[in-house]
Amino acid sequence: MPRSLSATMIDAPFALPSLNLTHSPFHEVLNTNYVPNDAEIELIGAHLAPHDAELSRLESIIAALAIQRDRVLNYVAPHRALTSKGRRIPQDILEQIFLACLPTHRNALMHSTEPPLVLARVCSSWRFIAFSTPKLWASLHIPANTIGTRAKMVAMVEWLERSAPHPLMLSVNIANSFETSVLSSLLPFAHRWSRLRLSMPNIHTLFLLSNASGPLLTDLDIVFAPRWYSDLTFRGFPAIRRMSISGDGLAGVPTSMLIDRPVHVTHLNLSDTIKNPPQLTRSYLSSPGIYELVKMCQNQLISLQISTWGFDGLGLHDSLSVVRAPCLQFLSITTAEDYCYSRELAILLVHLQLPQLNSLHLPSYNRRTGQFDNLVLHLTQHSPSLCDVDFGMESNSLPDALRVLITQLSPTLRRLTIRKTTMYYAETTEWPLDLAAFAPRAILPNLWSLETLQILGGVKVTNQSAWIEFVNAHLEYKTSLRNFRLSILGEPPMVMPRPEAFRGMDVAVTYTVTEM
Repeated sequence: MPRSLSATMIDAPFALPSLNLTHSPFHEVLNTNYVPNDAEIELIGAHLAPHDAELSRLESIIAALAIQRDRVLNYVAPHRALTSKGRRIPQDILEQIFLACLPTHRNALMHSTEPPLVLARVCSSWRFIAFSTPKLWASLHIPANTIGTRAKMVAMVEWLERSAPHPLMLSVNIANSFETSVLSSLLPFAHRWSRLRLSMPNIHTLFLLSNASGPLLTDLDIVFAPRWYSDLTFRGFPAIRRMSISGDGLAGVPTSMLIDRPVHVTHLNLSDTIKNPPQLTRSYLSSPGIYELVKMCQNQLISLQISTWGFDGLGLHDSLSVVRAPCLQFLSITTAEDYCYSRELAILLVHLQLPQLNSLHLPSYNRRTGQFDNLVLHLTQHSPSLCDVDFGMESNSLPDALRVLITQLSPTLRRLTIRKTTMYYAETTEWPLDLAAFAPRAILPNLWSLETLQILGGVKVTNQSAWIEFVNAHLEYKTSLRNFRLSILGEPPMVMPRPEAFRGMDVAVTYTVTEM
C-alpha cells in the first residue's frame, strides 16, 4: 500500500535533498551591482534548478498541511465554543452588561446598529435575554423623520411594551404631520412616563400632551414650542420636579397655568424664544410674576432660569412681604434687550431671602435707578454661600458698581463676571475700566477667595499694559485668582506676553477694533 502524503509529511516534513545552502559559487558578487554575462546567467540557472524543485515540493506540502489544518480547526471550533467563558456568564450579569452598553448622553435609538437592538442580533440566547430585560427598553429617542411607516410605528409600540413595568424616558423630535401621530401612540404609556422631551412640537401635539395624565412624570422639556396659548396646561403631571419650556410668547403665560402643584417643582427654566417681535406683540416678563413664582415653589425650588424678551418693571413696591426660599441655589434672569428696569428687579431680589444661593446671573444694571447698593448688601447678609455672580453693567454705572461689588460682596465669592450692556438711551458706548479696582490690595481681604474674574463686552483702557501689571501683581501676592478673561476695545499691542509668563494662571485677553 503506498504511503499517503500525510504520512510522508509526518515522518519527514522538512526532508531536504543534498543541497548546499551555506556556500554559493557566486558569493563574491551577491548583493552587489554586478551584471552577469550570458554564460554566467546560464550557470546561475543551472545552479538554482534543484533549489527551485525543492521549493515546489515544499509549497505542495504546505498546501496539503493547510487543508488538513482547516479540517482540524473546523472540528475543534464548535467544541471550543461549548467551553467559552461567555456561555458561563450568569444571565443576571449579562443583563447588567447589556444595560451598561446603553448610551449615557441620550436615550436609546431604534436602530439595528445600536443597543439594545444590536445585542439582540448576536445569537438566539442573547436575543432571549435582551427581550427578557424590560429595563433595556425603558428609554427611546425618536429623531425627526425616522418613524415614516406604519411598520416602524408598530415596532416602536412593541419596544415600549417590552419595557413594562419600568418608568419610561422618551425624547421626540416632531418634524411633520405624520410624526404628530407618534405622540398619540405614546399616550397609552403616559402612566409610565418618567422623563419626556419634545422638540419642535406643533400646537396639536401640545394639546394632546396637555390632556394626558402621567403620575410618574418628573422631568418635562419642551423645546421650540409654537406661540403659546394660556389654556395649555400640564396639570395631569402632579409629580413634575424639573420643567423646561421654551417657546414664543411664553413670558405672558401665568406659571400657575402651567403647573398644578408648583410646590413640588425643584428646577424651572422658562425661555421666550421669539426674536425681534413687533413692539405691540412683545411679551414682557412680569416682575410680580417672578415673585409669585418663587413664593409658590419656595420650599423646594433649587434652580430658576428665566429668559425673556424684556422685563416689565411695573407692579413691584417696597411693601412686599419677604419670601424665603431655603433651597434655591441657582437664579438666572436674562433678557434679549440690553436694558431692563433694574430698580424693579432689585426690589424683587431684596424681597427674596435665598440662604443657599451660590450662583446669580442678572441683566444690565444702572445705578442711577437706585437699589443696587441695597441689593449687594442684601446678598451679602442673606446669601452667605454666594460664590458665582454674573452682572450686566452700563458704562456710566461701572466705576461705582465695581466699588460696591468689591467692598460688599461676600468673601466666599469665587467667580465674578461683569458684562458690558448698552442702554437704549445711552449717550456713549465707551466703557472705561481701571483695573486698579481689582488689584490685590483693593480686593484683599474682602474677595480673598476670588478664583475667576471675567470682564467682557469691550472695555476702554488708557494703558495697554495695565492688564499685564494686574496679572503680575496677583502672581506676586499669590492670591487665589487663577482665571482672568478681559475684552478690550482697541488695537492690540505689537507683542503679547507668552502664556508661560503667567506662571500657571489662565489668561485670555481679546481686542476688538472699532470701525471709524
